[in-house]
Amino acid sequence: MEAPRLFALYGQLHLKVILADEPTGNLDEDTVADITAILKECARQMNKCVVIVTHSNELARQADVVFRLKKGQLQMQVEEKRNNSRQPAK
Repeated sequence: MEAPRLFALYGQLHLKVILADEPTGNLDEDTVADITAILKECARQMNKCVVIVTHSNELARQADVVFRLKKGQLQMQVEEKRNNSRQPAK
């Protein structure tokens, strides 16, 4: 796994909110899978709020809540999640 990204992530584990800016950008498939698994573990098992900024539609599809920036406006994308029983906090 790419060390700088991993160190940045581990440096945030004591926080309630983890910020990840393009965590999977320019990485091979195996590393993308590893980082995605770590972020999911932080969210679900460690009860962290994980905020990811990404251009990856694949990564966005795995999120509980998705916001998209379109023409300078932040829009919430609403869709039913299959195989995802976790509901976002209100």
